[in-house]
Amino acid sequence: IEIQLAPNVITALEDGGMNYIYGDADLTVEWVKPLETSLTEHSNAKVDANNEALLMDVAQKERSVGNPVVINDAVANVAFQHVETVFSPKQAGSGDPYPAGGGRNLIPSMNTDAYERNGIKFVRNADGSITVNGSATSYVSANSDFVDVTPLRGKTLTIKGGGTSKPVIVQMYIQCASGNVYKSCTGANMDALTFVMPEDANTARFEVYVTNGQAPSNIVVYPQLEFGDVSTSYAPYSNIRPITGWDKLGLTAAGKNLLPTFKNYTLNGITMTASADGTITLNGTSTGGGFTYLIRELNLPAGSYALSLNNGTAVGSSGADTVYCVARDAANDWTVQAYCIQSNTIGVGTTGVGIVDFMLVVPAGVTLDNYKMAIQLEVGSAVTEWKPYQGKLHTVQIGETVYGGHYNWLTGKLT
Repeated sequence: IEIQLAPNVITALEDGGMNYIYGDADLTVEWVKPLETSLTEHSNAKVDANNEALLMDVAQKERSVGNPVVINDAVANVAFQHVETVFSPKQAGSGDPYPAGGGRNLIPSMNTDAYERNGIKFVRNADGSITVNGSATSYVSANSDFVDVTPLRGKTLTIKGGGTSKPVIVQMYIQCASGNVYKSCTGANMDALTFVMPEDANTARFEVYVTNGQAPSNIVVYPQLEFGDVSTSYAPYSNIRPITGWDKLGLTAAGKNLLPTFKNYTLNGITMTASADGTITLNGTSTGGGFTYLIRELNLPAGSYALSLNNGTAVGSSGADTVYCVARDAANDWTVQAYCIQSNTIGVGTTGVGIVDFMLVVPAGVTLDNYKMAIQLEVGSAVTEWKPYQGKLHTVQIGETVYGGHYNWLTGKLT
């Protein structure tokens, strides 16, 4: 099957340096070096006029395949010839899919078969419910693993514990960029609670807890988180990884600095001012909540990355009293991190699942006076001279859902 879509010419953004082309994790990018030795000999008109001849002769030419594709010594505003995208069905989540499929419970049960502390014993049953016994000598909880809840941002959800007695409480512990949030089921029957997932939520877990002095006896709770505002019957958690297709394709062409341009931002006593040259300046004293600037949905593929902060002077002596930056991957690991405990700090790291966001953090109590930084995240393990971000997203609408194929950005042909 062949579908004719609109062509979309992708051009270089950084003159004489490294350029990147990258897209979603479920696709592969292929670039074929032009026939001539110099990119300057190409123009969009010439490429269009000789397209068929070009495609006939590229088979033996230099190819770059991957995600991202790295192109050295490109010339700004000149088209990259013969850029193609090969894509497969997208599978949500991570880890091994639940064999049986189905299920509506979005959060797993406690992360061990049994747990005993402070006089209380928690036992995970075969269906994921939890039996609680004992007499608490202090606060104690059993928890699930943290899971990524970024796809749930802004969604209406209902949590319930499904237990039968007050001594045991079920709650959601949600880690957000602006601070932690708790959503608790309370009441004699652990009534269901409906809430909206915060827009800056990153990860969350279930917590089943008992407070000091409480003595639950064979209390069984059924933690469940589900879509909507209606509480339904309990279902065990299933690691469902649905397959979805594509109704559009996107590629980003960027210069070597992969961090989008920062914006002016004020939070918890710190004001960040973004300059036209791509640098930022921080002022103020960070208050109790701390300052966190979050760039979400970087959508960078698996690989090695280098982070450089280019801060002129050092701040503090540890992560608790300095400015620091973190690039996190889809597994919520801090793939690359750098701390301003010295000037011009760097960090290098590798991720197997791709980078999803970037944070700039000023812990509570840190005071900054016109503190200027030029931040760069680039592909590879070597830090190079800072340059401001240059990037452009190219998108083509398919017009229907397809589950895999091969799209030529120059001709517009999808097969």
